[in-house]
Amino acid sequence: MASWPRTRTWLLLVLLAGWARALHTQYQRNGGVLYYENFLPPSAFEAVRRECRALRGQMRAEKDSIALRRLGVCIDRRSLTHTSLMSAEIAARLARLTGTPTLEPSEFPAELRHYGCGSMMDWHKDDMLYNPPQTEVIFTLENSADCFTEWIGPEGQRECVWTEPNSVLLVRAGADGPSHRVTPVKRGERTILKLVFHEPGCEKMPSFYDHINR
Repeated sequence: MASWPRTRTWLLLVLLAGWARALHTQYQRNGGVLYYENFLPPSAFEAVRRECRALRGQMRAEKDSIALRRLGVCIDRRSLTHTSLMSAEIAARLARLTGTPTLEPSEFPAELRHYGCGSMMDWHKDDMLYNPPQTEVIFTLENSADCFTEWIGPEGQRECVWTEPNSVLLVRAGADGPSHRVTPVKRGERTILKLVFHEPGCEKMPSFYDHINR
């Protein structure tokens, strides 16, 4: 009987390892896309959402963006939102989900983005900010909108998802990443955080500096 707690712990670790393998296999089969719900514990999610709601008045129309009528603002690195999400712990979770050996938070700014009526983002692939390409994370805070995120799978099939609050959509950047878009908002609104993670020791590409300057 004394060995039962250790056996139970071992079984839990085996199950978690199998779960992680299934998710990063799905990420690869999707061509570099993974949708995952209930990302943060409820209390942590509410704390982040509450802080981001207070930033709504600071959001401005984005310039030089492929997105139409989208508002945005960069997140302060000293904020609870930044320290909660741009952390080594979150990077390790994302690495397990994507099957990447190691990921770390990028110095590229985390961005709060808002889609209101008439907002959309046309088909595109995310620019390669790093070599190897970064993992871009769409973390949904609020969503009452009728828009969907769509992407083209490796066999040319079109996939789509309505992103739940407290979900993440992971997207591999670069030419080998998926082409994706956000369909036009006709009703409601959607607020997200855009986060960037990359492999250690990677090279910054010219597009990194182009986007920073924007």
